[in-house]
Amino acid sequence: MSAVTRMSLARTPSAISVLLLVGTFVAIGIIQPDALTYDGLSLILVGAMPVVLATMAQLFIMAAGDIDLGIGQFVGLVNVTAAASLGTQPGIAILGLALAAVAYVLMGALITYRGIPSIVVTFGMGSIWLGVSLLIMPTPGGEAPGWLSAAANAEPPLVPLPIIVFAVLTVVVYLLLNRTRLGIRLRAVGASPEAATRVGLSVIRLKMTLYGLAALMGLLAGLVLTGSTGSGDANGAATLVLSTVAAVIVGGGEFRGGRVDAVGAVCAAVAIGLITSIMAFLNVSAAYTSAVEGLILVVALGVRVVAFRRLRPPSRALAAP
Repeated sequence: MSAVTRMSLARTPSAISVLLLVGTFVAIGIIQPDALTYDGLSLILVGAMPVVLATMAQLFIMAAGDIDLGIGQFVGLVNVTAAASLGTQPGIAILGLALAAVAYVLMGALITYRGIPSIVVTFGMGSIWLGVSLLIMPTPGGEAPGWLSAAANAEPPLVPLPIIVFAVLTVVVYLLLNRTRLGIRLRAVGASPEAATRVGLSVIRLKMTLYGLAALMGLLAGLVLTGSTGSGDANGAATLVLSTVAAVIVGGGEFRGGRVDAVGAVCAAVAIGLITSIMAFLNVSAAYTSAVEGLILVVALGVRVVAFRRLRPPSRALAAP
């Protein structure tokens, strides 16, 4: 890898995920060229929309310096709630989803106020989300409201709906976190809560805001999942936990908080969503999909780490926290 390439990768954290995304599209174009038409893209990308939205939820949590191990179960709760009653009893469904969002925000307040590790609280809440989901819908079923299915599978002219959603979401989150005063404060409280407190910022209020934004993304992910699949499944989004963490990290984010990249996270999330399609085109058993997906992500993350370390002077690398 040339010095110029390493410098480009280091200056643009999302470069690795962009290359990964381009690689997946090239692979799809070689294996199944028809998949790159309007109809083909609509079909293979609609399944990536919940992954991308859930990744944005995880991005907000990781911007706070935390990790959410229950985001998949939360999306599953939204999915079964919408499939079970949004069409027949919308008032009850909306109330239930609102209460879930409030509980999500209060979860962030508890983590911040009591100083409990986020992985402990979110893992426990994930079990609660799953338990409530199974009470609502013990077995997969239900039906998405007609308007929700129509919205999730809409066909705008020229550009497939998923691409529009990805572009708009990327721009909105990027501008929010990088071009607004609120975004600067949100990232600051994740990077250094002590410094944020010294300058008069309310750490608990800002972290609750980040958890509120994550809840919003989780709600949208669950609704899109319901609309695109037409039904509900309490365990249907369980794999989103590791996928979202991987997408944020490969996309340029860091575990220490405050450092996230919306562009990179979206690109990585879309690439993760497309890996399943590639495996299907190759007639590879679903049993190997997770292994291949993990291998690709490990390689992508390894390239990023190697590029950064080679570019950074040894003394500075040793001094880094």
